[in-house]
Amino acid sequence: MAQLIIPTDNKIDGPWLLDSNALEQLSETLLTIEEKLEEAFEILAVDSAKSSIDEYRRWNEKVTLEQAIAKTKGSYRFSESEKYVEVISKEGKKIKDESIISLLKDPNIKDFKPAQLRIHIRKGPSEFSLEVGSKYDGELETRAKIPEEGIMNDVNYEIGKWIDKHKPSMVLQKWSSWFGTIAFFSVILLLILTGNLIEHKKDLYEEILSNEAAEMLINGISESESQRALEILIQKEFDYVPTDFNPDLEINSTIVDIWLIALIALIILAIKPKTIVGLGKNAWKVKFFVKWIYIVFVFIPLSILLPLLRAKLM
Repeated sequence: MAQLIIPTDNKIDGPWLLDSNALEQLSETLLTIEEKLEEAFEILAVDSAKSSIDEYRRWNEKVTLEQAIAKTKGSYRFSESEKYVEVISKEGKKIKDESIISLLKDPNIKDFKPAQLRIHIRKGPSEFSLEVGSKYDGELETRAKIPEEGIMNDVNYEIGKWIDKHKPSMVLQKWSSWFGTIAFFSVILLLILTGNLIEHKKDLYEEILSNEAAEMLINGISESESQRALEILIQKEFDYVPTDFNPDLEINSTIVDIWLIALIALIILAIKPKTIVGLGKNAWKVKFFVKWIYIVFVFIPLSILLPLLRAKLM
């Protein structure tokens, strides 16, 4: 009897920082998943044999259930079996093995720079796959196709435990995916803020002119001050600011400080984590980004906040 099989796909955004410890733990999870696929294989073989035994007995009345099961396991649908783990470089070079542990022990892995990790296990009608790498925008994708619903749930639960333990935080995901947008709007905001500060320079000059004019009116405009009074009127009318007018050194310094701080912040955020299969020549990258994340989210904020807090308390 035909059976409808709906695969379950699961995609989790990166950046995934997978070092050898994470992959060793994944290897243990895959052993459990493989056992589940073997269990599903046996259950499905028995169920299929029971549904087909009458057809077998049309040709041989003495066919037993055990013989029907053996025939079922030898059929094309059940005979397909495959298991591999492979890493792929950006150039398309591959290292392929039967398990993650065997891959970790492969002497060629030391000089390899994997950009992608693929895992596939198939046992008859049931299969499981996992893929992660830069080719998929840093996301990790799992796919389970198991006709036995209970075992499908078991497999999703087992891989889900590993994912929950090693998946990137939402902050890292947003940092990785939103940096371009953040940088764009930050520059726009800085330009608007700078424009406002520069406009404030004109306001300062107008304020000086207004104070000077008010003083003249209070004391009365003398003949010697009439020329200056006319200049003030013309300058205010046309929003004129002399090029040599620079009393607001503090404002200019503020603009420079704001741009400098923003530039440093954007440079720091530009060094964003990305999905890394931390084997071979990529192993140092995972260690670097683990430390970098600590510096960005712990060390730098504390370095800024603690002196401010100490100054308020003293």
